[in-house]
Amino acid sequence: STISQAISNFHDVGKSADIEKQNYFIFGKDKKYEIDIASDLESRQDAFQLMYTLYRSPEMEYALEDPTQMWYSKFNASAHTNIIVVRDFQTRKIVATLTIVIDSELGLPLEENYPGQIREFRSKKRLCAEIISWCFDENVNHSNEILVELFKYSYLVSKVVYNVTDFFIMIKPRHALFYVRKLLFVPIGNEVNCIKINNKPVMLYH
Repeated sequence: STISQAISNFHDVGKSADIEKQNYFIFGKDKKYEIDIASDLESRQDAFQLMYTLYRSPEMEYALEDPTQMWYSKFNASAHTNIIVVRDFQTRKIVATLTIVIDSELGLPLEENYPGQIREFRSKKRLCAEIISWCFDENVNHSNEILVELFKYSYLVSKVVYNVTDFFIMIKPRHALFYVRKLLFVPIGNEVNCIKINNKPVMLYH
């Protein structure tokens, strides 16, 4: 596939023909983790449940109680959305996840809080994508390394497969320094209270 071919040039996953055929790459000390796209229902449900568990925690309190015990939105039903997961290579357990929403007729989640922010980009025929719903298992190690690899993979999929030109993300202001220094985001919106995460403050970054 297009993703498989790109990964073989993007990340050192070894010379094994079996590995190169896969849509994932392996990273971390002792090759502990793998990144992949959640392409089956079970993987998606596991990712939604991980997000719900973390977002319901006292430290975050993003999610309201839901009988499904899953965190999702209308964008997850779109063909323009990709759910990326990090698994423990040995146990196969999902330990982190991140979702990329490609701009389409459905729009982007950020428009609920920043309805006019990407109008200029669209007018210039730029293709935008928003990164949403990322989280880690609270027991996972190397969280910063995992986050960086998640963003690398997100860029790879978005750029190579969809020809995305611009990334957006809404983050809590107190987390901004990491995104600015490590991931090169810049703020383009004032602080607002985000309805989706229980009216917690966020800022829009590009």
